[in-house]
Amino acid sequence: MNFNTIGYWILESIEGIKKNKKTFFIGLGTMFFMLTLIGGLYIIYLNANSFMGDVSESESKVEIFVNDVTEDDVTIILSKLYQIDGISDIEYVTAEQNYEDAKALGLAEAISVEDNAFHPSFKLTIDNVKNGNISPIRNAIHGIPELYEKIHSEKGFETTETVIKWAITVRVVTWTLLIIFILIGCFIMMNSIKLALYSRRKEISIMKYVGATDRFTKAPFIIEGLIIAILAACITLIVTRLVYGGLAEFAEANKMFSFVVPVNEVLGSMSILLFVVAVGIGTIGSSMSISKYLDV
Repeated sequence: MNFNTIGYWILESIEGIKKNKKTFFIGLGTMFFMLTLIGGLYIIYLNANSFMGDVSESESKVEIFVNDVTEDDVTIILSKLYQIDGISDIEYVTAEQNYEDAKALGLAEAISVEDNAFHPSFKLTIDNVKNGNISPIRNAIHGIPELYEKIHSEKGFETTETVIKWAITVRVVTWTLLIIFILIGCFIMMNSIKLALYSRRKEISIMKYVGATDRFTKAPFIIEGLIIAILAACITLIVTRLVYGGLAEFAEANKMFSFVVPVNEVLGSMSILLFVVAVGIGTIGSSMSISKYLDV
C-alpha cells in the first residue's frame, strides 16, 4: 500500500458521494439522528451524575441522638468514632445546644430546656457516600457498645442510603441505554449502507471482474462510511454546543441549577465518545455491508 493507492481510494469515495448524493444524505441523516440520541443520553448521564454528587455531599451528614451520656462516655465514643474509615468530621452537641438551635428556628417556643425534650447528639459527616459504603459505616457505629446502648434516634442514614441507590440506578440505566442505542445505531447504519450499496452493486461487480482484490474494492466504501460518520459527529457536536450550551448558560446566568455540567466539559468527553462510536459504526457497518457483494 502506498500514498497513491490511498489517494485513489479517497478520490473514489468523493466521486461516489457526488454520484449518490441521495444515499449520502440519508446515511448522514441516519448517523446524525443516532449520534444525537447517544449524545443526549450521555448529557443526561453527566448531569444526573453531577446532581447525585451534589445531593450525596449535601445529604452525607447524619445525626445520632443519644440519651444522657457522661463526659467519660463522650470521650470514649468520640475516640472510637474517629477510628471508623469514611467519617471525616464529628461534632458532639449537648442537649442545651440542640435546644438553642431549635429555638433559633422557632421550633421550641413553648418548650423549656428543663422539660428534657431535647437530647444530646453526635453529628457525623460521611466523606465517601458516593462509593455506596454507608451500611458498613452504620454497622461500625452500631458496633460501639457505649454509643449503641444509648441511641435514642438517628437521622440521615435512610436519606443517604436512598441517594446512593438512586445514584447507582441512574448510572446503570444510562449506561445500559447507551449500549442499546449504540447497537441499534450499528444495525440501522448497516441497513442504510446496504441500501446505498445495492444501487452500486454493478460498480462493485465490475471492480471484481477486472481483478480488484477485496481490500481494494472495500476501501472506498469504508472511507465513505468514515466521511459520513465524522461529518455526523461534527454536526452533532455543533448542535450540542448551540442547544445545550444555550441552556447551560441560561441556567448559570439565572442560578437555576447548580449541578448543570458546563458545556465545555460536556463537549470534551462527549467528542471522544461520539467520534469513537461514529468511526466504529462507519467502519464496521461499511465493511460488513459490502462483504455480501464481493462474491461474484
